[in-house]
Amino acid sequence: MIILLAIYAVVIASLISGILILKGKQRKFLLSLTVIFVVLPLCILSFFGIFKSQMQQGKLLQGFGPLLLLVSPPEDLSVPLASENIVPSKQEYQFHFKHKYVGNYIVELSFRKLESMEYPDNNLELQYIVSSGDKIVFSRSSKKGWPYWGKNTSGLTFVSYNVPEVLPVDHDLFASITIKGDINAFINKYGPAQMIIRKGSDE
Repeated sequence: MIILLAIYAVVIASLISGILILKGKQRKFLLSLTVIFVVLPLCILSFFGIFKSQMQQGKLLQGFGPLLLLVSPPEDLSVPLASENIVPSKQEYQFHFKHKYVGNYIVELSFRKLESMEYPDNNLELQYIVSSGDKIVFSRSSKKGWPYWGKNTSGLTFVSYNVPEVLPVDHDLFASITIKGDINAFINKYGPAQMIIRKGSDE
């Protein structure tokens, strides 16, 4: 990246030097190159820099939001929208939340870090129902989930969806999550677990 910036700086310096030295058609040609390769890119970068947050939050040109979240992630991007410790005697978990950023979101069970490629055996089924006011706007069920192996924890992702394609951004929502199966056996085997709604990867 530093090398590319250095090359770009040399190109800019060469163009400016040429404009100052040359005359006539050659000077006009260099002026055109300067506009295309210097002025226009700087204007585009300045625009994205100024309105980055609005794009990430879907308020402006939301199609660029996921890309900008990858390039320049906000500090709170990894903070869960909602979470609660799993209790063996409890099946239903309820959350009030809103999506702050555009892109992919997931509903998961998070627990202790497993060995690489160790598959967490389970008979769990999760149902995710989201309401806006009195109206159900999204519902999905999944069995067993698909595992992930994180740096500090492992987990099972049961639901994945996109904002704003499936659910709106910056809108008060209510989620009811029901988990069925032998929760007690799962906790005894893999330790304490958390139910989490969080921002997923946009890669």
